[in-house]
Amino acid sequence: MELANKLGLSDTQVKTWYQNRSISNHSLNNQIRHSPSPMLNPGSPPGQSESNPPDSDDEEDNIQV
Repeated sequence: MELANKLGLSDTQVKTWYQNRSISNHSLNNQIRHSPSPMLNPGSPPGQSESNPPDSDDEEDNIQV
């Protein structure tokens, strides 16, 4: 392999590195794909988490007519 010669490594070393890197990227992509996304949570408005509910003391909300 041309790359192995340029790096001063054996073909086996380059192939092993490539395989390990490929599996690592594949695993990382699966974790990202299967992790819950805050954008997919329809129960909370954007920028609002369930652990931080909106304040009910806001002046706008307490206007009496």
